[in-house]
Amino acid sequence: MVSLQNVGAFLAALAIFSVSERYGRKKTVQAAMIVFCLGVVLQVVPSHSLACFYIGRFVAGLGLGAGTAVVPAYNAEMAPKEIRGKLGSGMQWLFALGVMLSYWIDYAVKITLPVSSKQWQIPVGLQMVPAGVLGLGLCAMPESVRWLAKKGRFDEAWESLRWMRASEGRDSRDIYPRDVEQG
Repeated sequence: MVSLQNVGAFLAALAIFSVSERYGRKKTVQAAMIVFCLGVVLQVVPSHSLACFYIGRFVAGLGLGAGTAVVPAYNAEMAPKEIRGKLGSGMQWLFALGVMLSYWIDYAVKITLPVSSKQWQIPVGLQMVPAGVLGLGLCAMPESVRWLAKKGRFDEAWESLRWMRASEGRDSRDIYPRDVEQG
């Protein structure tokens, strides 16, 4: 049961970069979160089918692996170099925090609910909350500056950069004063 999610995550992490290169980091992460949530739904739906649960684990793994591989790329391509490392380590820290919280949720459900399928369905289903927040939260974010520039979409890249640096109405010297002075 556990290994099916890991297999899905491994396969998705290997294959997702070609998708990310074609469609962009933002859309890829959003699609990955949809796939992950679909996998969670397949796990918690009361189908009474072990095959459905196993398929759900694998599908959730595909979404998890894709997201785990592409989110750091999006962060690195959008963050100023001064905080890029902090964001990368922050993602790992939040991942570990999520694992810890899941253990506490499992414990709380176990001691508060009578023995039933809800004891495992609630913790598994709650996985959709952070995935949904990430997928929906990206709706308000621009596409990766670096990806847009690689695709030759320089005007969009510039607008994305201005949005990320909160530089509405400023010129390039205000966004990157050292780069402009040197270049």
